[in-house]
Formats: sequence, structure tokens, C-alpha cells
Amino acid sequence: MRAIFCVFVLSLVACGGGGTGAVPVDAKDLSGIEIVFDTSSGPDTASDAKESYEFQPCEKGSDCQSGFCVETLSGEYVCAPLCIGDEECPEGWQCKQVVNVSGDITFICLPLIERLCRPCKSHEECRPSRVQTNDLCVNFGDEAGSFCGQDCSKNEQCPNGYSCYEVTGPGGQKAKQCLPDSGECICSSYYANEGFETTCKVKNEFGTCPGIRKCVASGQAPSVCDAKTPSAEECNGFDDDCDGSVDEEGASGCTTYYIDEDGDGYGEAKSSRCLCAPSAPYTATNGGDCDDSLSAVHPDAVEVCSNGKDDNCDGQTDEAGCQGCTNYYRDEDNDTYGVSGDAQCLGNPVAPYTATKDGDCDDSEAGINPGASESCNNKDDNCDGQTDEGLQRQCQTMCGTGKEVCVAGVWQDCDAQKPIECMDYRTCTITSVCASSCPSAPQETCNGKDDDCDGLTDEDNVCGTVYKIGINPDDGARTGACGCSGICEDNINLAMGLYLRDFLAADTLNPNGGAAFQVFMTRTNDSNPSLASRADYLNSLGLDRAISISCNTVEGGCPSDAIGTETYIKSTSDTAAYNMALKVNAQVATHFQTTNRGVKLGSYYLLTHTNMPHIFVFVGFLTNQNEAQKLNTPSWQREASRGMLHGIQVHLGYQEFDP
Repeated sequence: MRAIFCVFVLSLVACGGGGTGAVPVDAKDLSGIEIVFDTSSGPDTASDAKESYEFQPCEKGSDCQSGFCVETLSGEYVCAPLCIGDEECPEGWQCKQVVNVSGDITFICLPLIERLCRPCKSHEECRPSRVQTNDLCVNFGDEAGSFCGQDCSKNEQCPNGYSCYEVTGPGGQKAKQCLPDSGECICSSYYANEGFETTCKVKNEFGTCPGIRKCVASGQAPSVCDAKTPSAEECNGFDDDCDGSVDEEGASGCTTYYIDEDGDGYGEAKSSRCLCAPSAPYTATNGGDCDDSLSAVHPDAVEVCSNGKDDNCDGQTDEAGCQGCTNYYRDEDNDTYGVSGDAQCLGNPVAPYTATKDGDCDDSEAGINPGASESCNNKDDNCDGQTDEGLQRQCQTMCGTGKEVCVAGVWQDCDAQKPIECMDYRTCTITSVCASSCPSAPQETCNGKDDDCDGLTDEDNVCGTVYKIGINPDDGARTGACGCSGICEDNINLAMGLYLRDFLAADTLNPNGGAAFQVFMTRTNDSNPSLASRADYLNSLGLDRAISISCNTVEGGCPSDAIGTETYIKSTSDTAAYNMALKVNAQVATHFQTTNRGVKLGSYYLLTHTNMPHIFVFVGFLTNQNEAQKLNTPSWQREASRGMLHGIQVHLGYQEFDP
């Protein structure tokens, strides 16, 4: 007799044996497993079993002496003998407890490996139809799929190449399963012949696409997951991102459709959707309709005069060129005459197109038009093509009286002697004099004045060499960087830079007289230009020298004992910068009454990114309480700047001079 029987595992305990590891398992319900057995009486011990029946092919329990017909790893069914211990079972088999139809417990030899590494989709697929087990369908990863493990929670030994790993089972409970050490299951010939398969998926930022892996060849891993790679949705008739929708709104390649309620092929721009195909009412591919309730109103319509509508949706009503229009000429001066050739055909006059007569030759003056009288003003008042024609009068000059005619708006050709216009070189202004010729221009001298009134001061090198100096007031590590007592560096640096600028501009000790310096600054207020923009500015000026001004600090902040002036250059091979640094550093230390810390090498951005001799002066230490107070005092700021001035003067061969 054949019957269906549910055999349940009595307990789950931890097992030894192979290695352990965490492997994710799909949480599926554990239910009873079917077993085929014979309900007729049979042997209860292994010694009663007939060897001729052991492990012979069978279809049902009655075919076997033991009453149990079990499935093997190859998929075949054989008779399982009764047993007392594992030693009575052949290699690869194990003595396990089962319950017969009468509810009695008995023991039979069962395969050690049953459905291990078989592709699966549920836990039930991993449990042979003989006895309830805790064999689970283990998820090896999204693209790998799931494969049958084998319960090893009761210290069962895993086959070679497999170890006992801890996994998370149904309901989040921990379970132990035999799994391949390689991380990949290999198909048996039985699995390949039967084409067992598992589900898999490929997912990325666009979505998740399902697929299948199946056994196709013995001794090889299952086929690669055939799920397609999700991609951004395109207008192509496919569900590219595997979300169950095809060619949804916003897909790549979509077309903007506008609501077109009046069916004129144009919709309102504010009501649109990007679709792969038109979907009412989104049917128009052209926007710009300004009245979607009238089919005669759209961007391609003809504007009609005097209907009060913006027929062509250009934002204007009855504009120039509308049907039934009248020519109106531009009349800016409102003299009822317009400019010939500048007219608009309008439904009604619209300023400045208000005149119906043309011929105005100067529409900026109401007194000039074809009906005006001519006057001496160098204008064609009556628009006859002539200027000041036939006009004359008596005239008087500072030299006498006579008659004159109007030429180009000026009464001239007097009979009386005419004054001549000459330059007054004292004031560089033109004056009228009764003379036959004007005095010659005086020679330019180096005095800061335009002696010859040519618009230039001290030109032709009359003052000798003029040095172009660039000043960069540093803004500290950041704008508003502060030291002791909240004293901030950027404003101090700016103040010293402005003092130095004024000192240099006032220096008159050039050997030939006149200003010796032309000064340029990277900033003159509390701004913060970038280092790159400062370097570009200085490099664009063709400077002879440049000086950056800053204050010093030490790590650890206030208070510190460090004091003194030090100056940085990028290389001692730049002899001009080196010499200037020596002179300036010594003078600043003297004037500021502090320690001369010498000239040093530095790789500051402005030193390495400018193309002229450039020095970087650190006047004193903000982290020293005494020097911070001096740096914040205008009189000491002036003294430090005066030291810079004297250093530059000595460096360039001038005598020290206080402007």
C-alpha cells in the first residue's frame, strides 16, 4: 500500500564540521515534506532487511523490503534499507529517523547529498518527497540566483568541497546549510538533463529586471542570468527599466506635447507633457497659443486690425502690418510731419507713428519741417535740401564792425578785422585775440604740469626714469583673519598699502625732478580679489617691481613671544628682488622698531605666479600682544610704510626722502 506522510524534524541544534559564514536566504514558509512508503508490515531493523532489495530501483514503498522508496541526487528512486546507526549505511548515506504510517519512529539509510546545489525558486524544491528537512533554498546574490543547501544543524558532515555555513532562514532565524566553498554551484548531469532553473535579477539605478539561470551542461555552472540590464526609459516600445510600464512620460526621446483644446495645432506653453506619442488633450507639438479656446488665434495666424485680439500671439494687439492698416509716419517732435521711409501700417496711430504727412528732415525738432522758415543755425529748417541759404546781417567782433553771411550756422565773413583763437598757455584755454598770429608753445619741463597744453604731463622723458610699482595689500589666510585682541589683518595690510601708495606718488626726488613712481594696487578697499586675478592684474601692467604687504602669526595663536620683520622672495637668483628685499626689510624693521628677521625664501602664490621682481613683507606678528597693538595703530602703520618707501628709494638709487 502507498501513502502520503508528513515527517517533521524534531529539533534544530548547532552543528560542527565545515566552516561557517553568513549567506542570505529567501524567507519562505517551512511546510511538511511528502514521503512514499509501504503501509504493510515490514522489517523494523537492518538485520531483517533483505539485501536483494537494498538500493534497488523502485517506484513505491511496496517495492522495497523496508517499505521506503527514496530519491537520490541523480533523481532516481531506490529502496532505502532500515538501519540502527550510520555504520550500517554505505558511504554517502546516513541513518536518519522517520515516522511510519502508524506513527512509530524507525530509522532508514538516506542519501547524504540529496538536492544539494540544485537551482531552486522555493524551499520546497530543496526537500525530497520522503522526510521533512531544513534544507533551504539559499540566495547566492541578485544575478547568481538561488540554489539548494543542505541542513547541517545536527553536526551532519558536508561533502568534500562544501562547508557548513550559518545563514538567515525564514522568519529571520539562523540556520546552518552545506554550501559550496567556491561560492558557485556546479550542475550535475541530472540537473542539466532536467533543465532545473532559478530566478535571478539585474538591478541598477534605473530599475530591476528579472531573469533565469538554468543548468544546461554537466560539470558547469548554470547559464549566465538572462535578465536584461535596466536602462533609462526610451521611446522604443519596450519597458527599458522593467517597471511594468512602456514608454512612460519623460522617456528619452520623448516629444513635448501641449494641450490643444481648440484643435488649431498649437497649445499653451504652460500646459505640456513630454510623451512618446500624443495623448488627448496633449496633441500639439507647437506651443505659444495665447487663447486655446479660439482656433483662429495661434502663432501662425494673420493679425487682423481693430478686432481687439492678439491673433498671432506675439504679445501685441493690432500691431503693424495687420489686415486693413493705414500708413503712419514716425513723428517724434509732434509737428505733424513724419520721416519719409519710416512708416508703419497700423489699424490706429500708435506713438511715435502718428503723422500722415512725411518729408520731415529732422524729427527731433518741431521747428524743422517742410512748412518752417530758414534761420542761421546750420540746419535745413524748411527741409529743402539747403542749409542757411541767402542769410546775411551786420556783424561786430572784438576788433570792429562789418557785415557777415551765415555759413554752416555761423555768421562770418565780417568786413571788420576778425580775432584769432590762440592758446593761453597759462591756463591751457583758447582765447580770442586781435593779432596776426599766435604765440609758440613753451617747452615741456619736469614740473608735474602740462606746459605745452598738449594733454600730456612731463612727456618725452623729461623727468628721467619713472618706475612702475605694484602694491598688493594681503588679506590674510582669509578675509577678516584676526590676531590678539581681535585685531584683524586685512584692514591693517590695506592701510599700510595705501600709505605706501601715497608716499611713492609724492616722491619728488627723481634726479631730473618730477614724480619717480607710477603706483598700481590690487585692492584699494575691503575687497578680496582671488590670488589668480591679482597675479593676472600685476602681470598685465609691465611693472618694474612689486611688493606684497602682510602680518605674521605663529602656530598656537596668542599670546606668543615672536616679533620682528621678515621678507620673502622666491629665489636668490632674482637679484633685483633679493636686493630690494634686503633694503626694505632693514628699513621696515628700523622704522617699526622691531627685530630684523632677515630675507627668506618662500613659495607664496603671488611670488611664483608674477613676472617681475616681487617681495613679500611681513611687518610684525599679530600673535604678539605688543606688536599687534602697534600694527593696529595708524602712526605705526605709517612708520612701517615709510620704511618700505625708504627701502625702495635706496634700492633704486634714490636718496631717502620723506614726502
